[in-house]
Amino acid sequence: YKTFDVVLEDLIRTIAFGGNFLLNIGPLADGTLCPFDVTCLTGVGQWMSKNSAAIYGTRILSTTHPCESTLRGVIYFTRKENIIYAILAFRQPLAANSEIQIKSLKLDKNSRDDPSAVILGSGIDCKVEVDNASGCVKVLFPF
Repeated sequence: YKTFDVVLEDLIRTIAFGGNFLLNIGPLADGTLCPFDVTCLTGVGQWMSKNSAAIYGTRILSTTHPCESTLRGVIYFTRKENIIYAILAFRQPLAANSEIQIKSLKLDKNSRDDPSAVILGSGIDCKVEVDNASGCVKVLFPF
């Protein structure tokens, strides 16, 4: 059996790489579902209720950089129209007032509106800085 964390990262990775995700859950002999599977599916449903905008109707951001590895975990990217979603699949929670530098996501600060970031499901705004020389993006989390 796969844990909720493994199933969730499989879902995110599959979508970020442009795939479709199928989760095979079968009934037990008596027609019920395994409690482990129910717990996992419930967790995925709760996560999707807050973050589905980053999954449904999205496309792959880039064939060369669909994700970026960091010391904390992996950042997966999807896009929908002019919105880029960065999905953090971290092995540990972020500390208060954390910042993440996204090296593979380059923005030209002079040719775009000021970038912004919002944590899906919470509406919490994050500060975004773009390094003028490299175009790298830094996201500052206010919690």
